[in-house]
Amino acid sequence: MITVLAVHFSVAVLAPFLFRAWGRNAFYALAAVPAVSFAWLVSQHGEVYSGPGAVSEVFEWIPGLHLEFAFRMDALAWVMSLLVLGVGALVLLYCARYFKQKDQGLGAFGAQLLAFAGAMFGLVLADDLLLLFIFWELTTILSYLLIGFARTRLAARRSALQALMVTTAGGLAMLVGLIMLGFTAGTYRVSSILEQAAALVSGPSGATVSAAVVLILVGAITKSALVPFHFWLPGAMAAPTPVSAYLHAAAMVKAGIYLVARLAPGFAETAYWQPVVLGLGLATMLVGGYRALRQTDIKLILAYGTVSQLGFLTMVVGLGTPDAALAGLAMLLAHGLFKATLFLVVGIIDHQSGTRDVRKLSGVFRSSRALAVVAGIGAASMAGVPLLAGFVAKESVLEAFVHHATGPHAGPWGMVVLAGLVVGSILTFAYSARFMWGAFAAKPGVEPTPFKAIRPSFLAAPAVLSLLTIAYGLWPVPVDAWIQPYAALFASTASDAGTPAEQAGHLALWHGFTPALGLTAVTFVLGLAMYFGRNAVARAQSLVPAWVDGDRGYQLTIGALDDAAVWITGRTQRGSLYFYLAVILSVAFVLPLTAILLSGNALPQDIYLVDPHSPLQLVAGVGIVIGALAAVKANKRFLAVLMVSVTGYGIALMFALQGAPDLALTQMLVETIILVAFVLAMRSLPPELRDRTGGKYRVLRVIIGLGFGVTMVFAAIFAMGARTALPVSLQFPQLAYEGGGGLNVVNVTLVDIRAWDTFGEISVLALAATGVASLIFVRGRGDRLQRSASVAAGTVGRYHGVDPGSRDGAALAISRKFAASARDAWIVAGRTLAPERRSIIFEVVTRLIFHSMIIFSLYLLLAGHNLPGGGFAGGLTAGLALTIRYLAGGRFELREAAPLSAGALLGTGLALAAASGVTPLLLGGQVFQSAIIEVWLPVFGDIKFVTSTIFDIGVYVVVVGLVLDVLRSLGAEIDEHMEERSAAAGPQPAQQDQEAERIPAETTAKGNA
Repeated sequence: MITVLAVHFSVAVLAPFLFRAWGRNAFYALAAVPAVSFAWLVSQHGEVYSGPGAVSEVFEWIPGLHLEFAFRMDALAWVMSLLVLGVGALVLLYCARYFKQKDQGLGAFGAQLLAFAGAMFGLVLADDLLLLFIFWELTTILSYLLIGFARTRLAARRSALQALMVTTAGGLAMLVGLIMLGFTAGTYRVSSILEQAAALVSGPSGATVSAAVVLILVGAITKSALVPFHFWLPGAMAAPTPVSAYLHAAAMVKAGIYLVARLAPGFAETAYWQPVVLGLGLATMLVGGYRALRQTDIKLILAYGTVSQLGFLTMVVGLGTPDAALAGLAMLLAHGLFKATLFLVVGIIDHQSGTRDVRKLSGVFRSSRALAVVAGIGAASMAGVPLLAGFVAKESVLEAFVHHATGPHAGPWGMVVLAGLVVGSILTFAYSARFMWGAFAAKPGVEPTPFKAIRPSFLAAPAVLSLLTIAYGLWPVPVDAWIQPYAALFASTASDAGTPAEQAGHLALWHGFTPALGLTAVTFVLGLAMYFGRNAVARAQSLVPAWVDGDRGYQLTIGALDDAAVWITGRTQRGSLYFYLAVILSVAFVLPLTAILLSGNALPQDIYLVDPHSPLQLVAGVGIVIGALAAVKANKRFLAVLMVSVTGYGIALMFALQGAPDLALTQMLVETIILVAFVLAMRSLPPELRDRTGGKYRVLRVIIGLGFGVTMVFAAIFAMGARTALPVSLQFPQLAYEGGGGLNVVNVTLVDIRAWDTFGEISVLALAATGVASLIFVRGRGDRLQRSASVAAGTVGRYHGVDPGSRDGAALAISRKFAASARDAWIVAGRTLAPERRSIIFEVVTRLIFHSMIIFSLYLLLAGHNLPGGGFAGGLTAGLALTIRYLAGGRFELREAAPLSAGALLGTGLALAAASGVTPLLLGGQVFQSAIIEVWLPVFGDIKFVTSTIFDIGVYVVVVGLVLDVLRSLGAEIDEHMEERSAAAGPQPAQQDQEAERIPAETTAKGNA
């Protein structure tokens, strides 16, 4: 099972390359994946049905959190997988002739469709609630991309976003329900929860379980487009027809039906199950059928028909009896066959004629009788005509609801539901006939529709589905055998609950003269009457005002949310930094202060102001306070930032005095990098801080600042005094050495014990760097800088007229001597910087320390497992080395020093860190599990290598990429903008005078010559 999933997603990744090589014929290669998987599924039949009833595969992910990849294939999952893989393969084959060779974006489309098939397959196999939710949301995201395939069309983008919003909202509600259910049951394993469902429902947590089930049903309702969320499915018809045939007939919308079917054996008796499932299901069936009769687009007829059928299916699979379970899965298979057939037929009609409008289509039957026959089989099955799959399934459905309405436990609403079901079936027959009339009939007064000939390969997929519909109807015995184990779950649940066990019936083409057959006859008669009286029906529908419109309600809701967001934003995002800080800091000290005061806890007894073993802490503390006060009073930006850095360096000293060299080193390096970034960014800001401490809110700002600081101090004191258990950190030294293979507790914690935290942090670093770059760069990331420029060639225009005998002229001459090196200079500042921006001393110092800093950074990286250092400290040190190169030689020197892309470094670092976590998983271990390798090598002797060092290397590379991104965005890019502004401003007056003096002198010299 895991292998099948892996193949689906792996080939999906390769799909764009296949399309680049083979064009639309690559769909055949993609279709082979679900086709081969379908063959594998068929081979598993014996193991699923003759064994213990299910095949399981469990792969541990994070055992400590009880997270695992748990898959289980039972009868329900096997039947659903038949639909997902079989129809998926046929739809991909159909795509090879539906799309044109010149269509754009086929690679992404094919990849997304194949990945969707894999996600849907994973969803029906998932035996873990959280894993099920992951696949659930994958289908949501992929459906959004597939519906919006024609991204240049507004309708496609709007429909895709609408489907995403509705299904995601339901998915979030479902997630809450899944967590509630898993927490109450004490396990997230679906099979285990269903085994103890009776105890959960009747136990003390019954109310919680009922609420959880309702929330889960909300997710199913939105996914399967039930009232009041039915409107997104017709809108999704903006997608290409293959998407509609697969997602909206056989796969995605069936996810909600599957979820109801999965939970029904255990939770159909909960308090709100029947009202939600039967009430909304019946309403959806009637609303969808009614709206289908009003459509003039044959695809929308099928769309609203699908909405109606989804309500029908929800009622059946959620009824909670063995008969209904059998009928529900039978109808689910039949619906997947005939509805996929009809959608594919619609795609052919649209492709060959260029229209789907019933008012323009005429005489298509005469143009393509084979297509009409295929469509007729599908439509007849949808209407429940005998000898077809739809008839067999619908008969069993009616039989189940007749038993429900007339049985000993029939409630007052049983006959109402049955009557509604019959009315919905009449509407189904009517819109099935309307579809055939609209698509194929010759209409009086309408010119015959031009219709191109259909290739057999184009018609093959719907033809195969129609043949399967016939085979299913004539010989339903295999389908009955596939479903019986699932139906038996309801009988066993009833016996466990102490009620008489009810056995499921059997699927058959002929059950004799039964009440269900009589209801079918009524359906046919009234359905035919509605079809032949379609004009009268249309007139009657036109008289009914549209009081309730789900799509309009959605638009009004979204509009109201937008208006509320604008109103709130206008009152909170006022463009005032003081206001933002006041709100944030006020909340940050009022809430903790209130909690401290309400707790009533006393201060710890062993508080001291200064550590008696380290009196230098007092000196460091005084320095921090002085730096903070100076930063507040500073009237220059640079001075304020410098004073803030003084507080940071003081904290680094505190760490060092407390015996934390790793923290001290990291704090010092981070503070230095931040100082450089601030200074670089401040070049675009005015140097002075105006009106900083004035204004009428000065006293309020002082109160908020002091209140926040004092509250944080006391919050820390109370937090330390509230501890009642031994700190977990006491075990870290032993864990670091025995589990992580290192003596440096801090570094081993970062790359091993808390590797997940660190991976999240470096991901945030990469996002932050990308955010900074996106604010600065308009195109690209600033990686394509020129490799050189030349002062010697006279590109620094403001020095063209300098008198060679003056001091400036002598400086320029010396600078040009530096630039006129016969070989490539290691620091090329002479060719890249104007003379007044150069510092010879700084260049010499850079030559002395750059390589040493790089070597030291590598030392910190490799030695950090046992000594102070690590990838973060090493990366910061290397970043400081690059910073020095930039300050010494400017942006071109930075390009020479680091010709790599910052984005590539960030990606490479994240990939290394991720690979170090995934590799142990592939080798049978756990994510981010470390291995200790001890070898003896000649010359080097005994070597001890811990694989978490690879993770640390990834951290190192990410940090270097971050610093490089900051230098190129806040440094090099701002440099370029400043040079462009300077060049646009033209020479200064003094330079103009020098230029004026230079021109006559040059003229005189030429005349003398």
